[in-house]
Amino acid sequence: EAKQHAEQLADLYEAFLKPVNRIPRAGRFPSNLDSQSAFMLSLLDGSMTIEEALTVSGMDRLRAARTMALLLRRGLIRLL
Repeated sequence: EAKQHAEQLADLYEAFLKPVNRIPRAGRFPSNLDSQSAFMLSLLDGSMTIEEALTVSGMDRLRAARTMALLLRRGLIRLL
């Protein structure tokens, strides 16, 4: 049940990011970022899609999608 719940949450975050073939690019790097957010931002140099960044981040799908969705919501990344 917990795994199903995590998958549903990941789907919700990914729906916010769709379409996942867009290219995310980091904007500013606030000094108060947690390490996961800072790492995700460091990946977003405009060279890969959302899908690729979620995959190569090394985070589980839920954590990666949540982190990227929160960065987007905070205006720290833009989608090309």
